[in-house]
Amino acid sequence: MQNKFKIILLTIILIVFVYTTSSHFLNPNKEPNEKKVKTIQLNHNKVKAIQNTRASVNEISNEELENKFYDDITTSRYSDDLIIETSALLKELSSCNSLEYYDESINIDYDYSFSDHQNKYISKALDKCTKLKKDFPTIANTTNNNLLNHTTSYIAKSVNSPYANLFLKISEYESMDNKNKVSYKRELAHFLIDSQNALLILYLPRLIYSYDVNDPLELSTVLGTINEDYLLMTAFKASLLLSCNYNQGMTCSSTSTYMINNCVKNEEACGQDVKSWFDFINTPAHNRDIHQVVNYLKQF
Repeated sequence: MQNKFKIILLTIILIVFVYTTSSHFLNPNKEPNEKKVKTIQLNHNKVKAIQNTRASVNEISNEELENKFYDDITTSRYSDDLIIETSALLKELSSCNSLEYYDESINIDYDYSFSDHQNKYISKALDKCTKLKKDFPTIANTTNNNLLNHTTSYIAKSVNSPYANLFLKISEYESMDNKNKVSYKRELAHFLIDSQNALLILYLPRLIYSYDVNDPLELSTVLGTINEDYLLMTAFKASLLLSCNYNQGMTCSSTSTYMINNCVKNEEACGQDVKSWFDFINTPAHNRDIHQVVNYLKQF
């Protein structure tokens, strides 16, 4: 049980590492000619209740936290490999947290309301998230910072996963030279692609540009451009399209986080999946570039 908890902690460190080394805040939902959503006013009482629930989980002892995490992951949802399992769960639950702000029981919006067509898909997505949080209550309500405070005593020298070395190398990253940093990020990319998990594949764009290593996957060579904004946008869309091949296309359906975010901004997106939406919003040339990167990542 202790080893399982160690793997969870190591997994969270890796996920935080991927985010904190990214120099760009990727906005994957920014598309041309979108309708903007007006400012949403929050129901602060309900938001406070959610925050209090998370705080109560974060204040328990290490031993209690370990036991609760173990209870959450007794049954595998995605993989028998705990690194893949926990990484995917954290990504899915994080996406659910971002969708909370479309919940009309949390938001009091005096200037804007969703249409029946929008609410149809928003409600379906929120219902899925409600079930997920009930299935994994501790992971859903525990913040990364709380877990990171307890990592030192739990970091394992070896864990039962072929990806263990990736996690153990994180502490060495800052001292690596540029060549080794590039090599490490390429290893991370292989891990994400080889996982064949739709949620993990969505981390790929975070490896493209960072404060210290640019373009370790050499996408600028693939696409013949050094325009960072275009590379990031294309990398995100290609990663999303690649993810459609796994886990029954969960990241690409009409109730996926990406499509709900677009549905909120543009009602024409409601009910579409990622593939049909890309055909609608992208130019033929951009779609060709996206598919070129998808094919490249498949062989990476």
